[in-house]
Amino acid sequence: MLSERRARLRALWANPTFRLPTALWLGWVIVLLLFQWAAWLRLDVTGPDTSYGWTHEFSADPPRTGIGAAHVRWDSYHYLRLARLGYHDTQDAAYYPAYPVLMRGVALGIVRPLRPGAGEIEQFATAGLIISVVASLAATWAMAALARALLGDEQDALRATFYLLIFPTALFLLQVYTEALYLALATPALILLLRRRWWATGVLALLATLTRATGVLLVGAMAVHWWLDWRAGRRPPWHTLGAFLLPVLAWRVHAILLDEAGLNMHEAQRNYGRVLFDPANVQIILNDLGYMLTHEMGAVHIALDVALPLLAAWACWRVRHEWPGLAVYGAASLALPLATGQLVSMNRYALIVLPIYLVLARLGRHPLFDRLWTLGSVLLLALYLVGFAHGYWTG
Repeated sequence: MLSERRARLRALWANPTFRLPTALWLGWVIVLLLFQWAAWLRLDVTGPDTSYGWTHEFSADPPRTGIGAAHVRWDSYHYLRLARLGYHDTQDAAYYPAYPVLMRGVALGIVRPLRPGAGEIEQFATAGLIISVVASLAATWAMAALARALLGDEQDALRATFYLLIFPTALFLLQVYTEALYLALATPALILLLRRRWWATGVLALLATLTRATGVLLVGAMAVHWWLDWRAGRRPPWHTLGAFLLPVLAWRVHAILLDEAGLNMHEAQRNYGRVLFDPANVQIILNDLGYMLTHEMGAVHIALDVALPLLAAWACWRVRHEWPGLAVYGAASLALPLATGQLVSMNRYALIVLPIYLVLARLGRHPLFDRLWTLGSVLLLALYLVGFAHGYWTG
């Protein structure tokens, strides 16, 4: 039995469609973790951070250190509090439960027995880091599979995966943030949608929705494919429409449970200045753009908060005819946070817009573009990593 298992593992590793993305991911994890650690040790970066008008108020305290706590910054504290205490704080109602629930399970079931002497924060932070590392591997495999299915070429698939891992805000895949887990759920959902596995897509979309609000937007991609099949005469069974309800149901049940706990997700979003479709949102965005023109740090950071979503929107436009479901989902993932009147974190939200990596993979067939994009993306990734390591706002 053991020899058969080893033989299967050797056969799996011999398959380049598995080996190459896995080896790429492993090298990426090692390099990024070492770089973040070296950036902390080598550089003495002092605040305050003035990338936005409000960031100086929250960047004065020294960042945490430790195996897990070194990856805890900004939004990470909300996930830590949710994992330890559940939904009690009004601000935490803006965050979704899947990631902190997993953090609690890993912290109590794995990290605490292995590191009983570590403090509670470090134990839970390490659990979050473990989840992000493992989920980033699943996201890597899924990205390679999606690109392979759509581009039809192994080199293009590997290039698209590489571009995901070096995207300027890909650092969040290795922090106590939800990006890795979300991509590990949403990307396979889109792959299953291409295969018309409606109910399996709905289940993964449900789990993605419990991770981040944008998971419910996968319903848009499902609707596009369902309608295209219907128009082409390939009539999906009517019962498959029930799969569309799963992510919507997850979102609604979560909202009801928050209400029963005396919390409200919309009120929590308002506390962060996010109000959906408020006419005043236009003025808020204009104020941020004006800040970008008058403050040096804002000139860099807010410019990237504009440039990376524009790149994502352009990629969605490029694939609108070829992969309309993917384009609709990607565009909606940008439009939803932007409709709340904030440029804040738009650079990070662009990370989940998968058409970026498919379009870039095609352009990367030209060696000059491949080298220039790699150079620029890696440098921006390093800039964000240094800032994140020292507690500066990154997204």
